[in-house]
Amino acid sequence: ALVVECVRQAHRQRRPCYLYAFAGAGNLNELELDLSQDGLRKVLKFLRQSFGGGTYLEDALAEAAKKLEQPTWQNADLLIVTDGELNVNTDEASITSARSSCGTKVTGLVLADTGG
Repeated sequence: ALVVECVRQAHRQRRPCYLYAFAGAGNLNELELDLSQDGLRKVLKFLRQSFGGGTYLEDALAEAAKKLEQPTWQNADLLIVTDGELNVNTDEASITSARSSCGTKVTGLVLADTGG
């Protein structure tokens, strides 16, 4: 529901929105929000997909950092929503650079009970 509301707000504000669905290494799907009538249907279908487990954030962060280098996305914010524990084992320099040079806000939310 949180992601759908973020997408809805982006659509209402006519702001571009790009979604990444990630799981294990190499499991990364992408969808750019289509501001047409059919856009929300595509988003809901995209959010229903499942990879069957795993939480490997590195590929999604690398692709988001590349996207933030493009002029269209330099005023973007990054919201990371996961149902798994995040153990990031990657160089975060590209995201840190986007935060300082573009003012990118990075927010993370874990929707799971990891037993801790």
